[in-house]
Amino acid sequence: MLDRLGRFHGRLATLVQLVLIVAANGAALWLRFDGEPPGDAARAVVVGLPLLALVRLAWLRAFQMHRDMWRYLGLGEFLGVAASCALGSVTFWALKTWATPLAAYPDSVVLLDGLLSAAALVGARAVRRLHHELRDPAPCSRRAIVVGADDDAARLLEVLAGRSEHKHRVVGLVVARPEEAGLRVHGVPILGGFGELERIVLERAPDALWVAASALDEAGVPDALRRCRAKGVAVHVAPQIEDVLVGRERATKLEAPRAEELLFREPVHVDVAGLTERFRGRRVMVTGAGGSIGLELCAQLAAFTPARLTLFEKHEAALYDVERRLRQRHPGVALDACIGDVRDVERVDEVLAMARPELVFHAAAYKHVPLMECNAGEALKTNVQGTRIVAEACGRAEVEGFVLVSTDKAVDPVSVMGASKRMAELVVQGLAGRHRTRYLTVRFGNVLDSSGSVVPLFREQIQHDGPVTVTHANVTRWFMTVGEAVQLILEASRLGRGGEVFVLDMGRPVRIVDLAESMIRQQGLEPDRDVPIVFTGLRPGERLFEKLTNDDETVWKTSHPRIFMAVSVNANGHAGERRVQEIRRLLKMMHADAGRNPTSALRTVTRELERVCA
Repeated sequence: MLDRLGRFHGRLATLVQLVLIVAANGAALWLRFDGEPPGDAARAVVVGLPLLALVRLAWLRAFQMHRDMWRYLGLGEFLGVAASCALGSVTFWALKTWATPLAAYPDSVVLLDGLLSAAALVGARAVRRLHHELRDPAPCSRRAIVVGADDDAARLLEVLAGRSEHKHRVVGLVVARPEEAGLRVHGVPILGGFGELERIVLERAPDALWVAASALDEAGVPDALRRCRAKGVAVHVAPQIEDVLVGRERATKLEAPRAEELLFREPVHVDVAGLTERFRGRRVMVTGAGGSIGLELCAQLAAFTPARLTLFEKHEAALYDVERRLRQRHPGVALDACIGDVRDVERVDEVLAMARPELVFHAAAYKHVPLMECNAGEALKTNVQGTRIVAEACGRAEVEGFVLVSTDKAVDPVSVMGASKRMAELVVQGLAGRHRTRYLTVRFGNVLDSSGSVVPLFREQIQHDGPVTVTHANVTRWFMTVGEAVQLILEASRLGRGGEVFVLDMGRPVRIVDLAESMIRQQGLEPDRDVPIVFTGLRPGERLFEKLTNDDETVWKTSHPRIFMAVSVNANGHAGERRVQEIRRLLKMMHADAGRNPTSALRTVTRELERVCA
């Protein structure tokens, strides 16, 4: 099929070129003599036309011009046509000199015919290319800026101009030399140099940046591109064909959008020097070390060179992964990788006795809201009983500090997961003052890009062209990066004396649909037009918005501007022995009822715990 199509294209091209050659020859004769050629000259031209056409077609074939696809006319094709016409004219002139019937053929007509033939053959190809580019043009509703060194930017601009399906209209160039601002390339203005990229993007408000890969080698350009992308401008990096041909490795894309680019605010910064002083040379243990929070806790703690870091995790694959990463990045840190379940009293006591930690960060928990609605019994065993077991074991082992990692879903909970975490908070508060251990709770909202969060889900849905699923148009959540959350957890561990609930300032809540739209635009796509967004309805245990404090809590400032303390207005000091015994009784009651109706038992006991701890 392709062979037949190729033969048809070659024959058609030859036929069209023959018609153009004949027409050019007639036009040359008419122009040379102002439309009234002498009889002998006209007869010579007519006699010589077959020979001239044959010579020209032969030279065109010699240059393989009959195989060219006319809609892709470029400099190479232009030079090929010009050379074949010039050589054809020289050849015909030589032949006519020796052919008596062509003696009257005017030399001026030969010259003029060559020029007109070249113009006709090039013009036909140009018309075909123009028709190809203008046929069914896609709407170029998006404005784009091309970023690259002079030649690279020009080549990229040519590629974009030659493809209608990219749907971008190039409005300017950013090049290496700022002094070239004001000049034009292919009719597109140069707006400035690489150092002015962010200013230009702010002023011109493009929808996308098309970047030649070589520009990523320039100092400051990758960071500037990331900041532009964080503002919702799509960034596309085009590889250099020269790099591909010679096998040179060069970064051809920016890193995937970082979590902080989706925050809609500036990242949080903490006193790293103070944290280093706090944890250097200390023995620290992290439960749930293989989870998103646990892994980041271990990574940041290892950077502070503790005397020993104990990883406690029930999933061996996750534990192996975090241990391997830490040993690669921090080979000088002593690590203990301990498999165990926070619901196993004996194993928890055994690990605490072996590791003798001074600080324990309890991050082990079930956190997926809809899943816990269907598995309430497991939420109780891990989030509540597991927290009690680890917290009490820390007290018996005289651990200096215990920090519970909690969630905003524990505030006035409406879900099984939230209620279980609220109970865990109350259990930890109830133990404050009973042991030498300082019991603290740190409460915060959603962690961007953590396992089970919407960010990896949205990213996967966008890669498959959607739809992106959002539960409700008005649903909002607080967001932090996992790095920010862990930094503030570590910072909060320095503040409390025991029994406090610390709340992290997470800025303004973000509409989930805004997050989805931002992620779509970062890929150079348009929400609803390129990637649809559909609303699926709130799932069991979900609500439109979260809170960071309960109705009976007030917020106090601390010495850190991004960390606050939630204090119950009904608080009357640390829990005494009677309160602890009452908490234990309620937990036993819940455990007994959980087999019949775990969800009902959880909600009932949560209300009772709120009353007991008031």
